[in-house]
Amino acid sequence: MARILYRSPAARALSLASIIVLILGIATSNWSGIARAQDTESKSTTKEVAPGNVSGALASKSTQSADSFSPMWVVTIAGLGGDEPQSRRFKDAISGIQKVARERWGVADDHLRHVPATTPATGSTDSTSKTGSTPSEGKRDESLKLGASREEVAAAFTQLAEQAGTNDSIWIFVLAHGNYDGRQAFLHFAGPDPAATHWRDWLDKLGEREVVVVFGGSASGWLIRPLAGARRVILTATAADDEFNATEFPLAFVEAANLPTSQLDEDQDGRVSLAELFVATNAAVERRFADDERIPTEHAQLEDDGDGKGTEAPAIRAQLTARRQPKSTAEESADAARADNTKDGDAKGVSSAPANERRDGKLAIELIVPYRPDTPPAADATSPADNASPDATPPEAVPESTASESST
Repeated sequence: MARILYRSPAARALSLASIIVLILGIATSNWSGIARAQDTESKSTTKEVAPGNVSGALASKSTQSADSFSPMWVVTIAGLGGDEPQSRRFKDAISGIQKVARERWGVADDHLRHVPATTPATGSTDSTSKTGSTPSEGKRDESLKLGASREEVAAAFTQLAEQAGTNDSIWIFVLAHGNYDGRQAFLHFAGPDPAATHWRDWLDKLGEREVVVVFGGSASGWLIRPLAGARRVILTATAADDEFNATEFPLAFVEAANLPTSQLDEDQDGRVSLAELFVATNAAVERRFADDERIPTEHAQLEDDGDGKGTEAPAIRAQLTARRQPKSTAEESADAARADNTKDGDAKGVSSAPANERRDGKLAIELIVPYRPDTPPAADATSPADNASPDATPPEAVPESTASESST
């Protein structure tokens, strides 16, 4: 037995070395397996947001950066004003929207369009082209043209559908005086007026993209029902009612869009949603009527649930307030605003649907506007007269020419 178990010193050393190599191999294998498992677990717990989701899904909860959003297109479409003062206000509003889009939302120049647009070299009108020079200090851009034709608008939508990415966010602002003939609304353009069916066909060209369409003129509320659709937010200056006067909504929108983001952030989540911008615009509309001691002749609507019935700003504001209040208080706020919640088509402008079925606002609250960080004012707040330029215009200011001009 002793002879069988006996091994030379060299053999014993070789066996010991083999054992050590075996142990090291097992340890290395186990460590690699653990590392792979941890890497797999890390990847599985990392939240990936597809670039086509609602813009708000791409923004941080606590901060807002324009670099975090899907590409944004802003298209302004100008029809005809009801009179010369209204036409001037339309130009002022379009200039303001373009300025906000470029300077505060970070919209690229090749994603900023106006219809109709004039080619400076020839004076001819293109159906779609880049906008002209940026208006300085919010002043009216006199190069802007009004009075697009139906053919130009159709061509603009076709080009937009071809050029915009499937994950891009598209905002369309339509400014034109309108009327309702008892069956459907018409917005006034050069040549034959496009009917609601035309607008629906044009919007359908954009497919499943995220679309915000703002109708800023009179009689625009009648367009909500025929144009409502999935992933589509519709804002109108008026309700589906006898609201045919020149509107304050376009310039009120520019005024609201120029407010500091801290003032727009109704639910205090560190971001500005389309719903919050709509609420601020409505407040600016109400101030304009109050300042002139006029009875409001327009009641802005928001529709984003696809049921074809708009909702007024107080009910949207109640939802925003609810996001930062205890449930019991939020319910009280919703109840208080319920009487102001208008669904187009309901008797006397009051919705007959139960409160839990009114879903307008959900998409608009999720859709985050890509504001760049606010820039502190150059002047010292304690002594503005000593620091501010006499020609300077505050960011939230609106040109004097845009003040309310009564028109019936």
